[in-house]
Amino acid sequence: MTAVLGLLTLPRPLYGDQALFAVGARELAGGAVLYRDFWDIKQPGVYWFYEAAGRLFGFTEVGLHLGELLWQLALAGLLTAAVRPLLRRPVLAAIVPVATVGVYYATARLNSLTQVESLISLPLFGCLAAGLRATTSSGRRAAVWLLLSGCAGAISLVFKLIFAPVVLALLVTVVLAHRHGSRRHATLFLIAGLAIPAVATCADLAAHGELGEALRVWLVLPPRLSLLPGERALVNLTDGTARFIVSCAPMLLLGLVAVVRRLRRGFDPMVVGLLAWAVLGALLVLAQLWWPYLWMAVVVPVGVLGVLGLDDLLAWRASSLGRGRRPTAARILAGLCVAALLGPIGLFARQVAPTARHGFGITSQQRAALRTELDPVNAADLAALGAIPRSASMYVLGDPTLLYLADKPQAEPINGWSPDLFLPEQCRDFASALARRPPTYLFVARHSLAVWHTRCPASRDVREPFELVTRTANGAWWRTSSS
Repeated sequence: MTAVLGLLTLPRPLYGDQALFAVGARELAGGAVLYRDFWDIKQPGVYWFYEAAGRLFGFTEVGLHLGELLWQLALAGLLTAAVRPLLRRPVLAAIVPVATVGVYYATARLNSLTQVESLISLPLFGCLAAGLRATTSSGRRAAVWLLLSGCAGAISLVFKLIFAPVVLALLVTVVLAHRHGSRRHATLFLIAGLAIPAVATCADLAAHGELGEALRVWLVLPPRLSLLPGERALVNLTDGTARFIVSCAPMLLLGLVAVVRRLRRGFDPMVVGLLAWAVLGALLVLAQLWWPYLWMAVVVPVGVLGVLGLDDLLAWRASSLGRGRRPTAARILAGLCVAALLGPIGLFARQVAPTARHGFGITSQQRAALRTELDPVNAADLAALGAIPRSASMYVLGDPTLLYLADKPQAEPINGWSPDLFLPEQCRDFASALARRPPTYLFVARHSLAVWHTRCPASRDVREPFELVTRTANGAWWRTSSS
């Protein structure tokens, strides 16, 4: 069932962040260097993932989503294998992929697919599962599992450095799960595992001369960006929180059962690790810019805890019946969980309906029609793209989907998807670069132009070297006068 849900997402068009990642990955595949030829605030993991998926399956929506589907199915398999020994009823392990990866695919919006927050779950859970596997192994096998645990934790940080508190909590849980006498050795092997991807990443960046810029992007800029005014919209927080609760309501209720019942019996490292991941992950959502898709990072721990809670609830019910007692509380909770399933089912129906209307996007014509329905404001802009010569350079201050569809690189390294995150020096450098090396064509979205005037009032108008070609509902197309 999980694979079917994932297959239904293959024809969904790339939009916003996904298009940006695809454009950047295409440039990297063509020899560009991250942070020099293509600049973004994010860590390199997501771009390397898109580059690998694109090389294997093609830089299309189907190819990139297929790469993610295989990634998520690997996560589903790992979850099933790791959780089955913890269940009194092993048959419930079959629910684990549905409660985690299935919920993600069933409820993810167009701009929530193939985001860092969904991709990071595999290395995060791998960190916890491998570390706990070491507690049941000995000798070299235990050392290998600990090294793998540390490696997985470091890979998570290559995707998103802000998840360092979650990785630290998982590693501490792994150390505490070991016998007291072996904790020192466990810590050393975990640190060694952490160092492998960290050193490899830094060495790759240093080889291209970009390690200093990468460290500045990762460590210096985020605190400054978090202080920019007007970046946290309350509607994003309320919308994302409400959607997460509706999507995961059954698992949240059942997860509470697992936490209470299992921790009352003593230290359960799997439950402790998952609980720390869920709580810290929720706090990290609040620490960031409140985009709704950020909640995808905690779907997996909530889903696994929910299955453990269901196992405990069924055991509680069987025990109560065995003693001749009426399991009223168990029935009430089970009824609430069943009722709460209506939310995810409704979200799934809304998500899959457009794809079904267009023949599940099997042909390129069906996928084009699906794109038009899901993102109709870009129809005029898509028509304008057809008039641009293949040899012409182009820059988009707005939705990078236009660059992706035009199969063109950005004319300037800094991406124009988020001018609201431009710092003063970036405003000046960007405006000067456009004036000094103007691309043949420039698209400026209405929203992005308004943001530019607000965020960069002291910088020159980016449209100065250009003349107007046409206006659309989404913005305006410009070209250099010499062209």
